Amino acid sequence: MTDQPMTGAEFRRHVGLDPERWAERFLLAFRAGMPGLNSDAERQAFVADWFRSAMKAAAATAEAAWVEVAARRDQDEA
Repeated sequence: MTDQPMTGAEFRRHVGLDPERWAERFLLAFRAGMPGLNSDAERQAFVADWFRSAMKAAAATAEAAWVEVAARRDQDEA
């Protein structure tokens, strides 16, 4: 683990889908960012950005998997 908090996407790559590890890493990232988060709006923006990053990474992973499945299907049909 680095001294810098992980983005949601970095977390997704390192932790995967384990909810316990997911919660642990998010809290570590949030606590690391706390000194610079002085208002509820800043904290909300941090959480939203972190989850947005994680969801984009998850969507990209899912899309890549679907492309791979389609390519295999096309090879089987050829």
